Amino acid sequence: MLGGVFVNLILGIIIYSFVLLTWGEKYLPNENLNDGIWCIDSLAMEIGLRDGDKILSIDDKYPERYSDILEELIFGRKVTVLRDGKETIINIPEDFVGKMVEKRKGMLLYPRVPFIVLEIPDTSINADSELRPKDRVIGIENIPIKYYDEYKPITDTLKGKEITIDVLREDGEKSIKVRFSEKGEFEIIAAILSMSEMEKLDIYEFNTERYNFIEAVPAGLIKAKEKLGFYIRQFKLIFDFKTGAYKGLGGFGAIGGLFPPRWEWQAFWEITAFLSLILAFMNILPIPALDGGHVMFLLYEIITGRKPGDKFLEYAQIIGMILLLSLLLYANGNDIVRWIEKLVGK
Repeated sequence: MLGGVFVNLILGIIIYSFVLLTWGEKYLPNENLNDGIWCIDSLAMEIGLRDGDKILSIDDKYPERYSDILEELIFGRKVTVLRDGKETIINIPEDFVGKMVEKRKGMLLYPRVPFIVLEIPDTSINADSELRPKDRVIGIENIPIKYYDEYKPITDTLKGKEITIDVLREDGEKSIKVRFSEKGEFEIIAAILSMSEMEKLDIYEFNTERYNFIEAVPAGLIKAKEKLGFYIRQFKLIFDFKTGAYKGLGGFGAIGGLFPPRWEWQAFWEITAFLSLILAFMNILPIPALDGGHVMFLLYEIITGRKPGDKFLEYAQIIGMILLLSLLLYANGNDIVRWIEKLVGK
């Protein structure tokens, strides 16, 4: 009865082991975020975080990696940050996860990135300026700019003005005349650098752990255990209605959304391993019609020495199927609602 569950668990461990053997594990250490984080979404500001905050701990757990910050914030209630040289404690509201689901933003936080011009649209107020793609803005009106988030706070004083900005190019620094619109906008598209791009530009120092075959197997087991534990913690949140996590339930659309827009073998195998672990966990739940339900009745028979009545088993099976189909309809219904909201541009 538990054969399918064990196969899913073993498959997840095997895939993670070969992923680590093939690609290793690259991550951005939290301690390397010397100038803290960038609050991309306003929700991060609402809960009390600020640009430049350096995350020290979340519920007394030190996030070793930048990715740990995002995971632990889902479950955390108290965040300690270093702000302006002083430690500050931020209390996370209970409904934080629900608000995050409602906003449906791809990113809440991100490592701080430099202000690099990606594109100047033809309709931009600066379309005819000397500004060029790949220019790195390092100063506005003699005010040094190191990160993109530092540019926004000073725009209110620049509305409708012609100003001088300093940019860094391959051939050195250059001062350029540009204009700000009446709305205080630069009217350019800034580049949001990926993790790999930040590594290539030496903006942050990443760590890479490599494994041989013997090392990859226990490492794959540890990774599978961590991923399964993370999923179980999320699953528990669904039943705490005060968190609003139940709003994030998704079906086939949500599963498809896990995969990146461009094909990446590493991402494909990691998500496949994760889905295998999810199947193992869901199948072991003591719900009639699932493997866990059959095991539950079998344990009852072993303990009592009596088999449950056929009529009881029949009704239990019906109830189990109703629960599963209701969950299926609700999860995929959420996907449809999100798709419609996205279509109408909510």
